[in-house]
Amino acid sequence: MKVLEIKLGYSCNNNCLFCLNKERRFFSYSTEDLKKQIKLSASKGCQYLKISGGEPLIQENFFEIIQYAKHCNILFCEIQTNGRMLCYEDFLKRIEDVFPNVTFLVSFHCSSPEMYKKYSQVDGFYQVAEGLKNLKKHNLRFTTNTVLFKENISQLGSILDILNSIGCKNCQFRFIDGHNVESEFFDFVPSMKEAVGEIKKIINNYPEINICIHEIPFCVLGEELGKKVSPFPNKEQECLNVKKEVLTALDIAKQQFAHPNCQNCLYESRCVGVRKSYLKFYGIKEFNPIIKKI
Repeated sequence: MKVLEIKLGYSCNNNCLFCLNKERRFFSYSTEDLKKQIKLSASKGCQYLKISGGEPLIQENFFEIIQYAKHCNILFCEIQTNGRMLCYEDFLKRIEDVFPNVTFLVSFHCSSPEMYKKYSQVDGFYQVAEGLKNLKKHNLRFTTNTVLFKENISQLGSILDILNSIGCKNCQFRFIDGHNVESEFFDFVPSMKEAVGEIKKIINNYPEINICIHEIPFCVLGEELGKKVSPFPNKEQECLNVKKEVLTALDIAKQQFAHPNCQNCLYESRCVGVRKSYLKFYGIKEFNPIIKKI
């Protein structure tokens, strides 16, 4: 499927300490630039629009953009959000009215309001929880995204308890990208072995939730968790972005990841590898090729 990925802007109503984009708050695309990109992509057969940020739901042109995409016969829309605006049910209903089959990827990194405020630097925990409840109420498809960092890996059970109580069915664990916290790397970034140890403690307690693991190699995950690895970015997926500032998942895999000790591994073609920033601090000792299928 042909996919267009756009960012409406990098501004955000959170100020997360480990945010990938905290140094990139200025954004130069105008609404007309975005509309031209959508129109061009639609003319090439694009049917799927991914919108991210910053926080796309606070951008003034958000509804203008999704309405224009619908006008251009874009059929599917995925919105990546921190989820706070979804606590307003009328706001969510406006989105649903434009794209009834909209899907959401909602950030949910913390197990308590106190932890949320510590890392996002705002009071938003209850807004996100209410937003997830609204998505469930409206029977809209969504996945939660939990970035794995030093403090929250021991709280994964509590995080999943909350998600389970809301009725969330799909959750992804994504290992932290440490390049924006290199000055405090070991305060934010656990070893992958440490993170995997915590996942193993709780993974079988939540059979109702489909859990997918991103950006931890097969050789660290082992047999049980290796079955939950996210698929490698689709090499056949056609990206229609004219400007290359907005990287696709495949672009990120090619530019920011390396494959240490992987030449003879049976899973090399399916494994995204390890972020270069992680290797800079932790080295390659955790990574060994798998020569027998797990």
